[in-house]
Amino acid sequence: MRISDILNDLIKNASVVTNKGNIDFSKIETKQGLLTIKNPQNDAEICYLNILLDCIFEENEMQQLSEFYILQLLEKSAQKYKKNILSENEMGQKILNCLRVFWKYKNQKVEQFDIPDNMPILQSIMSFFVKPLGFDQIERYMMIKKFTHKAYAFMLWGSCVGFADMPKTFTNVLYQNEELSNKIDDFMFNIII
Repeated sequence: MRISDILNDLIKNASVVTNKGNIDFSKIETKQGLLTIKNPQNDAEICYLNILLDCIFEENEMQQLSEFYILQLLEKSAQKYKKNILSENEMGQKILNCLRVFWKYKNQKVEQFDIPDNMPILQSIMSFFVKPLGFDQIERYMMIKKFTHKAYAFMLWGSCVGFADMPKTFTNVLYQNEELSNKIDDFMFNIII
């Protein structure tokens, strides 16, 4: 599968994209210069995603993606998430348990971990945690697991590596549609101001 096909698929299926292929910028907002995603159907998952994004963007400089950095992100984001009221409901507890068991797995304290079936955003986040070193690894892992919400995993990966370090084959699809690229540029310009 070509990278541009993956991106086109992402753009079509991302929850921030309408059925006409236009980005619904009303589901993306900025708080203190940071991007956050709004999605009331998955409040606990979106809350954790936003906390994780905050942890990524808290660093003054980009960190080298590594297993060590991923474990640091996982620990830091889980600690912050525990303080949020959404972590106390059933979905929040599933998220915390999944993170806890994955941490134990990575530290060789358990032999396996499970990702809940009914939590597509968490599946995407965990795909990033499991295979953080490249979008192609994330894509392959998610296809094998039949996880569908790839946009969140790619968002996390892109946030960690930065736009400039993404392969051109990954980003060129954004600029094939001039109307879309103008909307993205306008949106990003407004964030900077």
